[in-house]
Amino acid sequence: MLLDRIEPEDEVARLIDQALEPLGDFSTVKIRTLAIATVRRILEMLEIDDIAARQLLGGVTLQDIESSHGRVSNSVLMRIEMVRSLLETATEYFGGSREAGEWLRKKNAFVGYEVPLEMMLTGELGKIVEIRRYFDTRPKMRPVSK
Repeated sequence: MLLDRIEPEDEVARLIDQALEPLGDFSTVKIRTLAIATVRRILEMLEIDDIAARQLLGGVTLQDIESSHGRVSNSVLMRIEMVRSLLETATEYFGGSREAGEWLRKKNAFVGYEVPLEMMLTGELGKIVEIRRYFDTRPKMRPVSK
């Protein structure tokens, strides 16, 4: 499979470019506003506290972003986008945010029976990429009719 041959560094670089591309010519205030709203949604979905958020976002918290006066580093923006994208994909894949959240909190065979959320909270970008790879390598699920 193609993704298996991509070096983690190459994939991280691709994801960084992909994450920052949609920002275009946004002002720093707009970027900060979007970052704050996105981080709030992430914290709500993952049900994590500020300490866990700091680990997930590479050393910053929602409060740090709110007090940044429009300046949010590209590395933080990239992490926010990577997590947002992963959560959006998981929600779509499992059919809801509750189901995606449950999946993220359970041990999974594809990551050596580790808990994906715990992997994400190590702060290592490679772990977020590894979890995202799970969804990128699987066919889309079709909604079940009731």
